[in-house]
Amino acid sequence: IVSRAFQCLGLAQRSPSGFNEQPFRIILVSQCEAKQNLASYCIGRNAYRVRDSDCSAVFLADRESGRNGKRYNEMLRASMIF
Repeated sequence: IVSRAFQCLGLAQRSPSGFNEQPFRIILVSQCEAKQNLASYCIGRNAYRVRDSDCSAVFLADRESGRNGKRYNEMLRASMIF
């Protein structure tokens, strides 16, 4: 499941976002202890869903990515899949 999720996320990185920035990072959580820790920050039934999942994806937005040209270019290069 984790390798399949990673493959899907790799394809999603190629899809456009506003201004084609893709200003986000993704963390895949699949280990039981890590899912338990993540679930403690969830609201309502989402905690159960995280604990019960094979893999959960956490999307982290980088809202400052477009303000610093050098940092923005580094982020784009780091996100490229060859």
